[in-house]
Amino acid sequence: MGDQNTCRGLTYTDEALYFFAQILQDKPQPNLLYADHDYQDSQGTLQNPCFKPDWNPDMFTSTNYIQHPVWIRDDVLKDSNGWCPEYAGAMDYELLLRLTRGIKQEQVLHVHRALAHLRAPRKTCSTCGKILTI
Repeated sequence: MGDQNTCRGLTYTDEALYFFAQILQDKPQPNLLYADHDYQDSQGTLQNPCFKPDWNPDMFTSTNYIQHPVWIRDDVLKDSNGWCPEYAGAMDYELLLRLTRGIKQEQVLHVHRALAHLRAPRKTCSTCGKILTI
């Protein structure tokens, strides 16, 4: 897990690109790929894996279960005009909602493997102010 695999508190596993590439060789039609993830605490311990459901457009309109990691086909991303700054704080979800509107089931594929480690969320104790890692 080198620095080249890290972006904004998200670390991709060393084999993440391999798994995405393998799927694209077998099924060259998807517009979007997404994978499971887990969390990594400040000591580097992996915890709380998030096993996501397969593509479900009805469920996705109510919750962004895709999150990270995600791969979007280049031409599809360009056609969407990218992120909209007016949706700050929800730009990823808004973009994915636009990209998946009317998409065919076979164009969204789920990789059943944790291919990214997100920084574990931290909580602050309301009485003492100490940061607690969960």
